[in-house]
Amino acid sequence: MKPFISFFLALFTTIILITLLLKVAKRYHLYDQPGGRKTHAKPVPRLGGVAMAAGAILPTFIWLDLEPKFKSLLLGIGALSFMGLVDDLVRVRWHKKLLVQAAAALLVVIYGGVQIKNLGFWGSHEIILSPYLSVPFSFLFILGVTNAINLSDGLDGLAAGLCTFTFGFLSVLAYIVGLYNCLVPLAAILGSIWGFLRFNTHPASIFMGDSGSYFLGFSAAVFGIMCTQGYHSAISPAILLLILGVPIIDTLCVMTERLLSGAPVFMPDRRHIHFRLMQIGLSHREAVITIYAIQALLTLAAFKMIFFPASNVTLLFVGVGLTITVGLKQAEKRGLNLHRSCNIEDYRFKRLLERFSSIFHVNFLVYASMVIISAYLMITPILIDYHFEITDIITLCIPVIVSVCFFIKGPWLNILGRLSIYYIIATVTIATLNSTKGTHTYHGMPLWFVVMLAVLSGCTLLYMHFAKSDKVKLTPLDLLIFLVTLAFSVTPSYLLPDTAITYPVILGMLVLTYTTETTLDMKAIRKNMILPATIISALIIGLRSAISLLNHT
Repeated sequence: MKPFISFFLALFTTIILITLLLKVAKRYHLYDQPGGRKTHAKPVPRLGGVAMAAGAILPTFIWLDLEPKFKSLLLGIGALSFMGLVDDLVRVRWHKKLLVQAAAALLVVIYGGVQIKNLGFWGSHEIILSPYLSVPFSFLFILGVTNAINLSDGLDGLAAGLCTFTFGFLSVLAYIVGLYNCLVPLAAILGSIWGFLRFNTHPASIFMGDSGSYFLGFSAAVFGIMCTQGYHSAISPAILLLILGVPIIDTLCVMTERLLSGAPVFMPDRRHIHFRLMQIGLSHREAVITIYAIQALLTLAAFKMIFFPASNVTLLFVGVGLTITVGLKQAEKRGLNLHRSCNIEDYRFKRLLERFSSIFHVNFLVYASMVIISAYLMITPILIDYHFEITDIITLCIPVIVSVCFFIKGPWLNILGRLSIYYIIATVTIATLNSTKGTHTYHGMPLWFVVMLAVLSGCTLLYMHFAKSDKVKLTPLDLLIFLVTLAFSVTPSYLLPDTAITYPVILGMLVLTYTTETTLDMKAIRKNMILPATIISALIIGLRSAISLLNHT
């Protein structure tokens, strides 16, 4: 339970501290001003990293035995966060920042003993580094990853979102290799990230600044080494290249271009992947979502290749890096603009869209989703081979509650009706994924269930694209939650704890509740067929539970 408590303690601590820091920033005018290569249009404070670091450190101090490696890690985080905060407020020259980074890295490598000694299998040979090579290699790796995460912090929610995949994967990896003492700080870091993303999704109300990006980069590098090292370990150390894929690819490409062009290596510019995506026509939000999707695929590949030779993993990483780099360079060279290429003013495209609109009404997507979810709630409890628990008799209260709310004026029907719908969706989804009937499955989910989720996702996305409704908007944070859950849902079950069934449940709940919320926003709950379907489903579940109780007695 400690990792779960650490996650929520860090989450709420970060949210509370950011709320206070926003007031401090407003009172003392501690803002990052817009202009130059910056993408924000109004002043935004850069104090979020302090709250993240504090939120992550608090549970670590409470529950973790501070071995030398964790002492050095916390000292390094403290030094880097403080230096980053000073840089966010008054600016610090790059060589001074590099000096503090070097000191923190050396502290962890030498005093903490966090070193890269095993490079994995290259072909049939396992490469073990001597101490003379291990120390400098580990030192450079930590420095490189720390700055890679810092350089990726160019758009709202980007660096924090990428690190969600990284630390989520490292948590699974720590569980696999038995590093249970790492689960508390990793869970705390994830909690602090989610607390920060609450305020950092575009348009952001606060930035993490260098204090946050250094904290995340340094922590990712150190925990990455901890979780992948060990003589004759089956885990491929090169897997870190995939879970840190986008930041490492971006840093390598940018640094190489600067060196070849003779530009200062540490001088900020607009050569980064996120800026280049915006140059070819993607909006701020679209660029962030695109990079999230790329990192989600790399994380999924990392799960699949966790026991592969390091040479195979590195080859995939190089291939992805070259594809992204060459693709963006060619797009820039050819002057590609995605929005201009799909300009609605194009006559043929406009005529096609008009013809499409004449035979297809966008509200059909909402009705289709409504029918699918209603059928799912009513039919599934009858057909699935699942023994409902005796406690599910409580669902018989739902028809009574909803019926009473129909005759009471006020918001009660909207509130209790939605709660009833989501409760039944959760009950039916858990029962579906625990049912033993049927042999056609995909990653622990019935194939028909996967198809249903895909259709509902498609209907919702198409509706939001065509309707342009102000009521329903898909934010990068929504997509991030979906992609993280999807990545873990399709992870091989042998890599996850025995509760791996919860990941498909969460994925199903995300799609079903988001689609349901869309239909409820577009059609009043009194006129929505999902509510009657919920009542019927509750009656079926309650009656099956009652029959089960009678059979037992």
